Amino acid sequence: MRSVADLSPAVRQQLAAYSVDTLYEKHEGMPWDIELHYSAFFEFDGYTILLPVTEEQRPQITLYWLSVGKDDQVVTLYLEDATYWTEADEADP
Repeated sequence: MRSVADLSPAVRQQLAAYSVDTLYEKHEGMPWDIELHYSAFFEFDGYTILLPVTEEQRPQITLYWLSVGKDDQVVTLYLEDATYWTEADEADP
């Protein structure tokens, strides 16, 4: 499975129970159910990771560092997003 559209309603509901912890310009946490409509699966070092990134960002995402917990239940990623945003982009809804 490589598409968010392939996720079953049960899996979507399960993901909605989790939050996404991000650090862009400031540290934020948000529920997955908000982010799923533009999320995508990425492969990093053999792990399939669901990330809340827009289609425009996807080609600009590169892995900088990955750490996996001893029990394989926690993955910490440091990513580089080379997407260029202008003030006009930020004003669009």
